[in-house]
Amino acid sequence: MSKFSGYPGNYFRMFFRALFMMFFLLYAPTLTAQEKINLMFRYQPGEIYTYRYSDTFECRQEVREAEMNLGGGNNSMFKMEVASVSPDTSITFIVTCEEMKSFVNNPDTVTEYIELVGKRAKVVLDRLGRETEKEWMDSVNISGSTVSLMMGSYRSVNFFQLPGHPLAAGEHWSARINDSAEIVGGYVKQTESIEYSLNGFSQKNGHDCLKIGYVSRSENLGKASMEGMEIYIEGTGDTTGTIWFDPDAGILVYRESSIMQEMTYTITGSMSMSVPLIQTIKSTCSLVED
Repeated sequence: MSKFSGYPGNYFRMFFRALFMMFFLLYAPTLTAQEKINLMFRYQPGEIYTYRYSDTFECRQEVREAEMNLGGGNNSMFKMEVASVSPDTSITFIVTCEEMKSFVNNPDTVTEYIELVGKRAKVVLDRLGRETEKEWMDSVNISGSTVSLMMGSYRSVNFFQLPGHPLAAGEHWSARINDSAEIVGGYVKQTESIEYSLNGFSQKNGHDCLKIGYVSRSENLGKASMEGMEIYIEGTGDTTGTIWFDPDAGILVYRESSIMQEMTYTITGSMSMSVPLIQTIKSTCSLVED
């Protein structure tokens, strides 16, 4: 028998062993990443969390066949104190406006809403981010439109809906939100359908985060009264965005989004007209830490 007769078997055993080890090293991280994670908010009683957000917008509208373009944005900061966490895991926040400014281009105008600084509201949500209560704690003597902006910010800045069951990377979940707000002499209702996807892990602002992508479609319907005129509001919006969520701390770290809205304002009364409007909004929200 040739002295090389045993070589092929040994060679193939070594080859497949090496191939297996290579496979394990390459795919072990992927397999680990497929472990399911149960997500929930874990804001801690007595702690204060501060969020800063900003948005910029570009708006194009037509008034009696004349096109008008407008740009601007908002910069705000809110302090959120966790007042309590109940046995059913509902989290109660006392939210205080620390800063709110808006600006408009052409002509350049900056408005600071000092009337809102220090004003508080109570917001309650469950561990999955579903808002169950929202109310003012202080009186606010300011136009309903600005009040609406502030109150709407509480949900959009800090909260989003978690699935309520374990997920692995690449899996999806959906949510549907019905919201409403008072405006000058009326209301606006919004219905939003959101699709979330868990896109793996990513570092953000010093936190080990889960990266969550989302897209949404919203429908808006409302009515307002101003100076003897009735204003009817309807339109749709499409949003794409990314959320960075710290799963160990159970807190939002950062979010960015881009929104495109198509709205129509129909005015009746002495100045009857229909004003179509298209606007794009880019927004960011960031946890402020020392």
